[in-house]
Amino acid sequence: MGYAMSHRCSSSSWLSRCNPTVLTTIDAFMHIDALTPPNHFAGFGNFTAIFSNPEIRQSFENTGWYVLFGVMLTLVLGTAFGLLLQRRFRGRASYWRSSSSPGRCPEWWKV
Repeated sequence: MGYAMSHRCSSSSWLSRCNPTVLTTIDAFMHIDALTPPNHFAGFGNFTAIFSNPEIRQSFENTGWYVLFGVMLTLVLGTAFGLLLQRRFRGRASYWRSSSSPGRCPEWWKV
């Protein structure tokens, strides 16, 4: 395995395409140190080290809460505004133009 990893882009293997997903997955289970090669297999040791760090765990927890509430808030508000725009009310056309125009602007214009 170590020999295959040191010659990732050899023309004789399917790794010659250098697929980033495959290589990153393989590297996740290796102990890689550029100053002291060769690399050796670490197994789940890398994952144990990452998840034993309280700052990393807190980061995952914060990300989970952000995703949970962000997705729910976006879903609820988007549905509410969509249903609101189905009704006729004064200023509907102005609100429609102001809410949909940012999506029609090119990216260089939004800067």
